[in-house]
Amino acid sequence: MGMYNPPHPGEMLKEFMSDSITVTQLAADLCITRTALSKIVNCKASISPVMAEKLAIAFPFTTPKMWLIWQNDYDLWQIEHDPKKFAAITKNVTPDVLNRAKPDDKPTDDDLDDYI
Repeated sequence: MGMYNPPHPGEMLKEFMSDSITVTQLAADLCITRTALSKIVNCKASISPVMAEKLAIAFPFTTPKMWLIWQNDYDLWQIEHDPKKFAAITKNVTPDVLNRAKPDDKPTDDDLDDYI
């Protein structure tokens, strides 16, 4: 079963930072701009693989894979629960693909566990 409205990884980052480090200091430590980090912390930008690696170094109780899973969970939930975003995706898929797809064909999270 999928998670209900997962948090943006920026929210997780904000909690990990708490009062121990500022955005300015962490940005300097990660060799990125304060603006770039601020966009992540304020949930306006996504976590890239490179950023996931950097954050895992800064917060050793995390891994790059954790950051990317959190980002993917957030992104997928947003697309699947926003009719406009979902319509934009299906608009760019040929009718043949839509006709072949059957609701029963969609794998569940349990089905995917075999591949993880």
